[in-house]
Amino acid sequence: MSLFSGSRSLIPDSRMATGLVIVLIMLACFFAIQRWLAHKPSSVPIRYVRVEGTFQHLEPVDVKRALLPLVVDTGYFSVAMSPIRDAAEALPWVDSARIRRIWPDTLVVRINEQRPVARWGDAGLLNERGERFTPEKIEAFQELPLLRGQEGQETELFSMFNKVSSDLAHKGLAVESLTVSERRAWTIRLTDGLLIKMGRQRPWKVLDRFLRAMPLLKEERIRAIESVDLRYPNGFAVTWKPGTEIEWRSEQSSNHYTPRRVAGL
Repeated sequence: MSLFSGSRSLIPDSRMATGLVIVLIMLACFFAIQRWLAHKPSSVPIRYVRVEGTFQHLEPVDVKRALLPLVVDTGYFSVAMSPIRDAAEALPWVDSARIRRIWPDTLVVRINEQRPVARWGDAGLLNERGERFTPEKIEAFQELPLLRGQEGQETELFSMFNKVSSDLAHKGLAVESLTVSERRAWTIRLTDGLLIKMGRQRPWKVLDRFLRAMPLLKEERIRAIESVDLRYPNGFAVTWKPGTEIEWRSEQSSNHYTPRRVAGL
């Protein structure tokens, strides 16, 4: 009885060992075929490159033209995906790219196009992360806000631009341009033409001080301002538009006042 029981227990072990051998043989064949295909690129060639995405400025043919040297004479299994992705993302209008194979002969390139939200200098654009990219032509984007600064300041200026735009929007104002000089002097021009000079020292604090003072100036006077210089420790100076006549009423004597032309505040 014990001998019979022992023989029965050997049967599952034998089947398991046979199955394991079969699996190992299959894996060995798979890796052997893969190595053989890798050394014979033309054995399973890539015949089609398909570009996917929603495009407003990018031409799919430009993507295919950039990738063609990396695909020609390269097999389906041996094609290197990272260089193809890098080549696609090197195109100015490509924000990101994802590459995948479709059996038996197709390479699919999924593209996310850049979305410009501001101009950078005379030849660049910024995306929604404040990253610069430089297409061949940007004439069609002149309506976008303009940012100017030193190379490497793109993200910093874009972050400040978003903050300023939010603060000014509460006053019904919009930024046309934001400039930082080599000496770190900040200047803002609004879409209505108003120029705001902030200097280097705590520019956002002095801007906030001016915004809090705006209700005292009244809407009519604000429209008459040509520029505001905030580079003063305890106040700011106002330059009025040419030909502007501003009437000021004394707070202490509201019934008697003398109209006069004011050149500054």
